[in-house]
Amino acid sequence: MAYQLKTDAKVKKPSLLQRVARKLLPAPPRQPMSLGPVVSDSKAIAIYDDLFTDEEFRRIQHWALSVSSDLTREDRDWSIYIKLDFKECLMSRMWLTDDDDLPPEAQLFVEKVRSTEYVDEDASILMGVYRWQPGSGMGEHTDGHTETAITYYVNDTWQKNWFGDLVFYESAEAAKRGLGRAVMPLPNRLVINKNTIAHKVTYSSSLSLERMSVQAFVVKPRDK
Repeated sequence: MAYQLKTDAKVKKPSLLQRVARKLLPAPPRQPMSLGPVVSDSKAIAIYDDLFTDEEFRRIQHWALSVSSDLTREDRDWSIYIKLDFKECLMSRMWLTDDDDLPPEAQLFVEKVRSTEYVDEDASILMGVYRWQPGSGMGEHTDGHTETAITYYVNDTWQKNWFGDLVFYESAEAAKRGLGRAVMPLPNRLVINKNTIAHKVTYSSSLSLERMSVQAFVVKPRDK
């Protein structure tokens, strides 16, 4: 049975006072779209969009594409609990900030990350390139072996129906109840997991492009 829209309903017209007020009062100003770095309001995750200039983004992207990334999850001894049945994530070697052969693009990345309020200027950072294949993802974990986890997306484009979202939980209770927040892996987006809270990465579509990221960790200081 088809539903018909009733056309005999009476529409309440604005009063004379309301019509006069609309003409005399200025329209509310439109909120300008933010074009600079954007920081999320989450207590657990900080998100910067366009923290890097277009030129810096391209430099880091070209470096990520040129780096040898043939290490598998097995090579890195990833836990079975986070590998699950996801497709492969290929990785490069990892560099430490005080390595003699730290690439200049990695140094640029470190300087930019240290310019945020969430990473100390003298923090020791471990970083490398991850190349997530279509159908890949990661099970829930905390990165508790580090002080802070940092992800920077360098894929050239990403569609929302390709998924591959970072899902994080504001608290242990939120994780227990499955109440998370999702972050889309947009190009030139930097995500800082300030307190290594629980998070996961959803399966990316088999139709997606390779998802590329620079993955970094603030190393915990050694116990004295």
